[in-house]
Amino acid sequence: MSGKNSADEMLRYFFSPVAAESAVGKVRDGNEDSGFVSQYSLAVADGMGGHVGGEIASRIAIREFATKLPLITNADIDIDSREDLLLTLL
Repeated sequence: MSGKNSADEMLRYFFSPVAAESAVGKVRDGNEDSGFVSQYSLAVADGMGGHVGGEIASRIAIREFATKLPLITNADIDIDSREDLLLTLL
């Protein structure tokens, strides 16, 4: 990376455009998946189609991730605490 376009090259290296799409599929009547996209994060929760409450579980997982994201990305949080926060989401 050199020259006057180095900042643009760096941005392309570290950031990619994203899109999200979810479909019901051929077997189920409803979609139980949930997703979250922000400037620096992408999360997908598979609703486990056919299991009772799959749509609720995937929605809760994404909500918890979105709620904790400001803490996880806070520059004042040390790496061990950040890892602990991420582990609570698993």
